[in-house]
Amino acid sequence: MYLSNVINSKDNNFNLMRMLAAFAVLFSHSYALATGDAENEPLRTIIGITPGHIAVDIFFITSGLLVTRSLFYRRNLIEFAVARVLRIYPGLIVAVITCILIGALVSSLTINEYFTSKHTFIFLFKNSFMLLGDVQELPGVFLNAPFDNSVNGSLWTLPWELKMYAMLGLFGFITLLFNFIYKTNWLTFFILAFFVFSLVNYFEYHFFTDIRGQKYKLFRFGTLFFYGALMYLARRKIQLNKNIFWLSLVILAFSSFSHGLFLILYTLILPYIILYLAYVPAGRVRNYNRFGDYSYGIYIYAWPVQQLIATSIANVSSTAMIILSAIMTFFLAYASWHLIESKAVKLKKYVKHYPIFNIDNKPLPVKLK
Repeated sequence: MYLSNVINSKDNNFNLMRMLAAFAVLFSHSYALATGDAENEPLRTIIGITPGHIAVDIFFITSGLLVTRSLFYRRNLIEFAVARVLRIYPGLIVAVITCILIGALVSSLTINEYFTSKHTFIFLFKNSFMLLGDVQELPGVFLNAPFDNSVNGSLWTLPWELKMYAMLGLFGFITLLFNFIYKTNWLTFFILAFFVFSLVNYFEYHFFTDIRGQKYKLFRFGTLFFYGALMYLARRKIQLNKNIFWLSLVILAFSSFSHGLFLILYTLILPYIILYLAYVPAGRVRNYNRFGDYSYGIYIYAWPVQQLIATSIANVSSTAMIILSAIMTFFLAYASWHLIESKAVKLKKYVKHYPIFNIDNKPLPVKLK
């Protein structure tokens, strides 16, 4: 079976995989937020990265694959942009407002001081926009937390997610312009070129420098996102084979003895493992799709819930943190999906089609099943 045989089917395991990835982030953060020391996360010492790190990589790879599929399916930059905005911003803005309300309850400032502080408004507006980065502090909030006083530490990846969307959209826009001059597969060229550029620089920064700043993050997330995009472009060549899948797992297991070798092989192999798990296992596991996509809600609500627990229960254990925060966060994620996110994404059907923003003139493909 080739990826092209299943890529347009919505009957897959992506919702479940993203859900598990979101809980993996919650799991990893529990150790830092409960104990005050991120090094207490057990897997970090074994392979050099945490379940939360792996989970974020999974988010970017799957996003690259599915968002690129969306762009090639819609072939219209306006419809593509609106779909991305409706998926990210409604849930995010409500989560930011929720964080502010939680902050008002626990802040050391008075209600009047809290809501008239410029820092509260900066938190609201910058985190509701996100393209220019996130703000982590609210005045007087979580000052006695074991780890730090950040209100929602998970939000730091969202600006990078949005930048990847914007970059893919920019490549689509340049393709639109170039097609007036000479029509060829410009979008594929730009995606491939940026992936190679990111991959080379990611490994160079990781192994030959101690720099872990903005450029490092750009190259890390650019590698992962556009690797996913490339897998969509190569869908007719990628065979989802059980033997290749198990061989990939064995290679990763043996390479874990060297953190450096593991990172290289992990970066190159993980996307295939994700594809296999997303499309091959079937049967009862697919029943999860009946419930909804709660992963985004879990991701954006877990940290403030965990900080609330850490400052409310003295010396809370990591295990208790995992259990309590998982339960509380799930209820918030459930409400977010059913009351906000699922309703917001349906609004994209009202977007007017403007042919001038089509990246090509081909007829629309078969509707996603």
